[in-house]
Amino acid sequence: MKTLTTILLSIALTMKIDAREVQMKTTISDVTVFQNGAQIKRTGSVSIPAGESEIKITDVTSLLMKESIQVKGEGNFTILSVNHQVILTEMNNEKSLWENLEARKKELMRKMEELSVKIQVLNSEEATIMNLQSISTTTKGVTVEQIGKAQEVVRIRLAAIKQEKLDASRMVLELFEEHKIVSQHLLALKTPKQKVSYEIIVKVAAKADTKGSFVITYIVPNAKWFPSYDLRVKSIADPLLIEYKANVTQETGENWSNVKLRLSTGDPSQSSEKPKIEPWWIYLNQNYQAPKVKTNLYNYTDKRFIAVQGKIIDRESGVPIPWCNITIRGTHIGAMADSSGAFSLALPEDANELIVHAIGYEGKRIMLNQKNLLIKLQKKEQNFGNTVKTDYDKKLMGVDSPIFTTDYEGKLTTLDLITDGRNETGMAELDVLVDPDVKSGGTISTEEYQSMSAQSINSVVSNMAGVYISGRARYANGGEVEKKLNIVNAEYTIEEKYTIPSDPKSISVLIQSIQADVRYQYFCAPRIDQDVFLTAQLVNWEQYNLLEGQANVFYEGTFTGNTFFDTRFLVDTLEISLGRDKGIKVERKKVKNFSKRQSLGNDIVTYRDWDISIHNAKAKAVDIIVEDQYPVSADSRITVTREESGDGKLNENTGVITWALKLDPLAVKNLELKYKVKFPNGSYVGLE
Repeated sequence: MKTLTTILLSIALTMKIDAREVQMKTTISDVTVFQNGAQIKRTGSVSIPAGESEIKITDVTSLLMKESIQVKGEGNFTILSVNHQVILTEMNNEKSLWENLEARKKELMRKMEELSVKIQVLNSEEATIMNLQSISTTTKGVTVEQIGKAQEVVRIRLAAIKQEKLDASRMVLELFEEHKIVSQHLLALKTPKQKVSYEIIVKVAAKADTKGSFVITYIVPNAKWFPSYDLRVKSIADPLLIEYKANVTQETGENWSNVKLRLSTGDPSQSSEKPKIEPWWIYLNQNYQAPKVKTNLYNYTDKRFIAVQGKIIDRESGVPIPWCNITIRGTHIGAMADSSGAFSLALPEDANELIVHAIGYEGKRIMLNQKNLLIKLQKKEQNFGNTVKTDYDKKLMGVDSPIFTTDYEGKLTTLDLITDGRNETGMAELDVLVDPDVKSGGTISTEEYQSMSAQSINSVVSNMAGVYISGRARYANGGEVEKKLNIVNAEYTIEEKYTIPSDPKSISVLIQSIQADVRYQYFCAPRIDQDVFLTAQLVNWEQYNLLEGQANVFYEGTFTGNTFFDTRFLVDTLEISLGRDKGIKVERKKVKNFSKRQSLGNDIVTYRDWDISIHNAKAKAVDIIVEDQYPVSADSRITVTREESGDGKLNENTGVITWALKLDPLAVKNLELKYKVKFPNGSYVGLE
């Protein structure tokens, strides 16, 4: 019985022991970039103690697709589970600054109180002096000379009093501006804020202390590549050099430093499962509903931001507003602007709106639709009454004096709080007086704040599929991973390692250089453009796995322009336009003797005769295709008679004539295109 009790106690103690936490640093070693998104491969190793352990990986981006996480381990341990977790932690609100700011705030208040007393004394003295104005010659015992001296005293002293009051009021304004900034700074510091971070937790079990190596892969959005080409023609006797390049850009929130790069033409967000046709039910008064296209679970192609940065300024003056509060709507995640109004903030994945607060300004909501923000806040409207006479008076009316009253009366401006329907933004109570008549804002009591802070945001934990290990490590469930060969998409492995930072700039990566045997063909359609274009005819082009894209053309060492490398359609021969070649001249002229108009009975007959001259000014023979056309009647009352086209090949449906010519060096070839058009008298047909 004693033995059984000991065993049960040992089991109970074992169950109470939590898995130990082990931090593991990882580095990005390989990246496969798709045309939308990328697969990241991280590697790391760590010492694993005996028993159960939770290995935390915190250096991953917040944008990773949770469903795509896979962990591969090698060592004498078993992987039990893989979780992805969102961690919200309280930010350090720099309490060490509070005392200094509180002391400065009290000092400013003391100075404003002293100025208030001074203004009150000046007001009393001014009232006394103003009483001297009631003295006149009718006053008993007062002479004219005494009245004159009294008026001189009133004038001089009254002017001095007014100037002293003006100077004191200006000092109050300056002190209050600083007092407002200090108060805003304190408010921002005392407002509770959280920061968001992400981690992958790999739970393992080992019978003894061991060393473990891990490979973590996951898919991220905000990465892409698109092809571009440099097409170089040394001469028409040489092969075409195709430099196949990729323009890679990524904003995944993590820098790719010295990584092995692979480029894939695939898109992992597209489902690889063949479509299945379901019954198509139709009903009366029902609009057409297109069938749904199946996608993979992690469709990540919508761009998201992992962080924002910006600056907050006064809408009217453009002056930066310091120490503003910035929070994500519906959370306590936020930041504080610095003394220049600048801020930066990491975002959770579901963030869509910011709320910005500043003392003396209207609160503002900002939709998160870009990464760099310039936020303009509007000052609150003040009701100055009928006593305001000058702009300076209006500014003094804005002076918030929480302790004293001057002859320039004003009220405290309160912080405007915006609610989102779920909870108010937490704000620690400040020792400032709030006008009870102001309805747009106020302070929050300690009790209210404590009740609000109890609404904590739970960590989000998602169990991931696709956990596997290799080597001597084992599956917890004994399962296996089936490897499938991708026979649909092309993948290019880049030999050279690249560093690609997380920013919008594009990095050019050379995929391969191809010496392609092509047939060079010149082409001209002189009715549209009398310049001659050089084309390259590329056969068996599918072997190169080329994608459509823009191409820079270099002919005989000179940049000649851009073309579009079109590989979208399955054709036997890929035709590539290499630009204009001025070495071959083509001229198309109307023969005046035949180009005329006649009236025959009830009809009009118009004649056209075109002479086309091709001159090869090159020292080599060239193949050239020349195309022109007859007009095609779209009305039975119009008759087109084709009279002369030489040995050109005619397309009866389109009226296009094609001449395939071989021109010797310095040779000239003349072609003729001749036709007539008959139509009813009283009508007209537009011909060139």
